[in-house]
Amino acid sequence: MKQPTFSDKLDFSKCHCQEPGFCSVFNRTMGDNPPDWNWCQNTNKEERKKYRDLLLKAPPSKNQKMMDLYEDLKHKGKEKWFHLYIISNNESHLCDIAAYHQIKRNEQIIDFIESQDQKAIDLSNIEILCLGHSEKQFATIEDRPYLTKVNLNEIDAGEYSDNQWSESRAYISKNKLFKKDTDFIGFTTASWNLKYEYNRIDNFHNWSNAKVLLNSRPEDKIVLCGHMTCSCPWIKNYENNQDILSVFLNAEYPNITNMFIKMVNLHDYNHINVPYSQQMILHKSLFKRYYNDLIQNEVFEKANWIYNRFFNSKISKYDQVREEYHKVKLKGYFLEIFTCFWFSKQDFIYIPNVVRKKYWYDQKSAINRATWK
Repeated sequence: MKQPTFSDKLDFSKCHCQEPGFCSVFNRTMGDNPPDWNWCQNTNKEERKKYRDLLLKAPPSKNQKMMDLYEDLKHKGKEKWFHLYIISNNESHLCDIAAYHQIKRNEQIIDFIESQDQKAIDLSNIEILCLGHSEKQFATIEDRPYLTKVNLNEIDAGEYSDNQWSESRAYISKNKLFKKDTDFIGFTTASWNLKYEYNRIDNFHNWSNAKVLLNSRPEDKIVLCGHMTCSCPWIKNYENNQDILSVFLNAEYPNITNMFIKMVNLHDYNHINVPYSQQMILHKSLFKRYYNDLIQNEVFEKANWIYNRFFNSKISKYDQVREEYHKVKLKGYFLEIFTCFWFSKQDFIYIPNVVRKKYWYDQKSAINRATWK
C-alpha cells in the first residue's frame, strides 16, 4: 500500500491565507504582484495540489535558500549573524571554492567579534575619503567629521591623473588627501549611497562593524569593505574565449588579464571572497603594505604599457553606451584587478557591509552616470 506523502496530508480544499504574505502550504510568499494570492483564493483543490507538486520539483528559490540558511543558523544559535552570511554571498558570481572558504571565514569573523571587549569607539581616530568627480555624488552624502569628500579631478597623480585611472589615482596622489593623522583610514566611492544597499557611508558611526574595526589592533588585520566576490571572474573566459580585460580593451589578444597578474606577481592567487571595487576601510599599517606592493610591482607603469600596447579603438564589440562607459575608466580596471588579487593572497579578515544594487550596471543607469559632471 502506498504511504501518504506530506502533500497528501495538506488541506488544498481552500486558501488558508486571509491576506497576501507567506503561505505555509506552498512554503513561499503568495502576493499581489504576481497575483498568486488572488489566484489561490479563486482556484480549486486540484489546481492547488498541482501547484504544490510543481514547486517541489523546482530548484530552491532565492527566498527558500535564505529561509534554509536562517533555520540552519537558528539551529546553531547564530541567527543574529544572518545578515553577515547574506551580504558575503555574491549573487552575480559564485565561485564554489570561494563560497566554501567564506563559510569558514564567517565563523572566523564571528569568533573574532564575539571575543572583542565591548567599549566605546573613537571616531576621531578614523578618516574615510569619499572619492568622486560629480556634485551629484557628493550631494548624496551628509557631512560627517570622519568623512572627507575628494574631487578626483583635482588630484595630481602626475602622468596618472587622467580620469581613466578612476579612484585609483588617489593612492599615489601628490596632494595631501587625508586632513588628519589617524590610525584608521578608508578609500570609498562618493557613489556609495547610490550604488549599495543596507549601510550608508554617512551612517558609519552606527555600523556594528565600525566598532569591530575601531576596537581592533593592527595585528587583527580587519578590513571593512563594500561587497565581495572571488577574483576569478576577471580571468575566466568572458566573451568569445577572451578574458574580461581583452574584451574591455577590444583587443585581439585573448588573455590580457592573465598577462597582467603575472607581470605584477599575483598569478598564484587564492579562491576566496575579497573586497571588490576598491572599497576598503582599514588600519593604516595594512594600507601601507598594499601601497608598498603597488609601487614595488610598478602596477601603474605596467598597466599603462599593456593599455598602450593592446588597446584597439577600431574594433567595437559593445553598443556605444557600454563602449563609452568602459572606455572612460579602462585603466582603472587594472588597479581593481590588482587590488582583488592582492587581497586574495593576504591573511586578512574581510567584513562586507553592503550589497550592490542590481540595476547599477544596467544600460539606463550607465547612461545616467555618463552625464554627471
